[in-house]
Amino acid sequence: MAADEERKAFERAMQGVDPIAAGKRLAPRGRRRRGPASERPASEPPVTERPATGGGRLEVTSWGDHHQGAVPGVPDAELRRLERGDYPPELTLDLHGVAEAAARGMVRDLLGRALRIGARCVAIVHGRGLRSPAGPVLKRALPAWLAAPPHGRHVLAFTTLGKHGASGGATLVLLRRPRRS
Repeated sequence: MAADEERKAFERAMQGVDPIAAGKRLAPRGRRRRGPASERPASEPPVTERPATGGGRLEVTSWGDHHQGAVPGVPDAELRRLERGDYPPELTLDLHGVAEAAARGMVRDLLGRALRIGARCVAIVHGRGLRSPAGPVLKRALPAWLAAPPHGRHVLAFTTLGKHGASGGATLVLLRRPRRS
């Protein structure tokens, strides 16, 4: 009998409410994917540091093969958006087979070009260093290059693409919004 009363109370409460048309319903969002921090083994704490060289204010966190960095004050939600790929890269640089010295100049040129055209996000494909006896040399050097002058002050955040992207062989870089004249 209580169920009957509950049904009647519900019907009274819903009087005058129009049902949503079938074509206008939004599908419920699935569970949000947790970022790489949730995939980090408990035995491997993150290491936070400032890049050894360069004048940028990027604070870099590294664990395993994943590197992530942001200037102080960037919300975690912004980093998660970058990790999810909410910012599609407007320019891409492929550094496969490029020596470290040349790669640094190419990264500097990419950032300069991105700033000139007002790009917000760029992708740098550095590879995972699987064929290099020294491992992922470019991947390890990239955080310092991103913080280095003259373009380091324009870098807002970066993250290594993990299993949802390029298997750790690429980094997305989020640049500050261009100032309006």
